[in-house]
Amino acid sequence: MKFSQLVHGASFEFRGVRYRKVSAIEAINAESGQRKLIPRSAPVDAVDAAVNVIEDRATEAVNRTDLEAALATCWSTLRRRVRQDLLADDAELVALFDQLLMQTQRELRADLLSRADRDLSKKRTTTNEVELDK
Repeated sequence: MKFSQLVHGASFEFRGVRYRKVSAIEAINAESGQRKLIPRSAPVDAVDAAVNVIEDRATEAVNRTDLEAALATCWSTLRRRVRQDLLADDAELVALFDQLLMQTQRELRADLLSRADRDLSKKRTTTNEVELDK
């Protein structure tokens, strides 16, 4: 399996060493506690594959980088259109619009990422409950 298929906190072996996944590209050595960058496509052996592997549906979900890029494109386009078409001659309104847009962007990003984290936590809990029932 690939490193990207493990959930955060999952234990796995990589090149004969046991690690625990702490981010999308980083793990902690189980013995030394040192952090190590692990390529997302790196082949790893999960210690408990049934609990640690993200289901195929989850791996097809939009990742954080894609979400950030889509939001940046959306905000950039909106800012350009409003500035050119509606506020072209009013610098004070342009500044106010930019301020409100930035605040809205931060709030939307935080909300979307919070929802994604909740969904992933819910998926982990459900996977663990299924395993306990067996």
